[in-house]
Amino acid sequence: MYRTAYYLLFHLFFLTITIGCKSDRKQEKQTIYLPENLEVIHQENSAKFDDNWYKNEFKVVVFVKNAGPYSTLDLDWQSVMKEFPNIAFLFYVSEKDKPKLIDHLERVGFTHPVIHDPEEAFRKSNLKERELTFISFLVKNDKIVGMSNPSFPDFKVRLEELSK
Repeated sequence: MYRTAYYLLFHLFFLTITIGCKSDRKQEKQTIYLPENLEVIHQENSAKFDDNWYKNEFKVVVFVKNAGPYSTLDLDWQSVMKEFPNIAFLFYVSEKDKPKLIDHLERVGFTHPVIHDPEEAFRKSNLKERELTFISFLVKNDKIVGMSNPSFPDFKVRLEELSK
């Protein structure tokens, strides 16, 4: 009888600790680290890069490993950047071949400045998964609050929620 009671108490205690730890984890948001000492590539018709974008309260931070067919840079970022001027859009591109990157930006008509990160400083600081080819974070006060990009049907809704 004591053994059964002890067994039940142990499992209740373990369950309570497990639930408590999981709920604490949900409240923690990962801080994003934005390497600032990297080269910025501007296209001929691109906006000028603004160093204040690093400090902006609301950001969409995109990591792209390679430039080429079916790249995240091919998505329609331009329209949402115009619609949400209060959100900074930072694109870290780790394509090692700089001429290939510039050619791709021109070919797809991508006119926003990109941060050239051939040594993958952004990925090493923020991502544990080495095989990711791209990821797009929604960031508020330097905390990752979600992920989204223009391929998501509710991308604009998520940007509206981000900037509240």
